[in-house]
Amino acid sequence: MTEAQATTAIFEWWKAQWAILHPSDVPYTFDNEAFTSVSKWARVALGGFVRNQTSLGPPGTRRYEARGNIGIQLFSDVDKGALELAALADDVRKVYESVLIPVSAGDNVNTYAGSTRPVTTDGRWNMSLVVVPFSFYEQR
Repeated sequence: MTEAQATTAIFEWWKAQWAILHPSDVPYTFDNEAFTSVSKWARVALGGFVRNQTSLGPPGTRRYEARGNIGIQLFSDVDKGALELAALADDVRKVYESVLIPVSAGDNVNTYAGSTRPVTTDGRWNMSLVVVPFSFYEQR
């Protein structure tokens, strides 16, 4: 599986699972996409693709492991307290924590335990960040 295939699978998984938990009350955007401001929302971005070759052999049989992080920024209006963002962070973990995201037959993106970073504010938004590590393999 390629980085582009993994990225597509991770984003498609978010769309399907988030729609179940928040069909219309918490909109989202992906990194580098335009967004209309509301009172609470999420941004999903990928970062840190680190690759290691895990096997030797002729071209076409070499296996590579890629690791990275899914970063989900959660935003809410200031003066709403910590509970709103904590509840959204719980929902993010329901979507991404410890799942196998199918890409193609036999290929999955594996996700692991998510961590929540402390709430910060810029005066307009309270923001919390949930980071979920992932890995996948490519053979070429």
